[in-house]
Amino acid sequence: MAAPPTSEREAHLRLRAGLRQFMDLDWPVEGFIAPGWHLGPALRAALQHLPFRYTGDREGLIALDDGRMRPAPTAVGIDLGAPWQAAFPKPRGSTAAARFDEAPCLRLAVHPMDLCHPDGRAFWFRTLDRMLSQRRPATLSECLGEARDSAG
Repeated sequence: MAAPPTSEREAHLRLRAGLRQFMDLDWPVEGFIAPGWHLGPALRAALQHLPFRYTGDREGLIALDDGRMRPAPTAVGIDLGAPWQAAFPKPRGSTAAARFDEAPCLRLAVHPMDLCHPDGRAFWFRTLDRMLSQRRPATLSECLGEARDSAG
């Protein structure tokens, strides 16, 4: 992974290059989530000058037009030999677990290495099955729009 940009200009150039690649492929793009949620000041400033609707950090989505934060915590597996064991806070009933249970939008971040382990794949498939039985899948853009609808 490339180092986070150190200047607004560098961030702006990188973001424009990425946007150009998406446009060349006719892929829609509405937001930008920095790798590893490294959303430093240079990147935040550059995002203000590009056609993104949102960005985010590990705790939520940030509307770029008004800066409002939409709670959307992220469950993450980690590649430390047993990534599937670290994805959700334990024990149930803890403050961290309640944050996931009560969040109107929950993001699942599956690292490619998680899927290289049979137990990791099985964990994420079970997790997806459970989440799909309890929640409706949505894009990040839809989550942000629903937050605006419920606030307005």
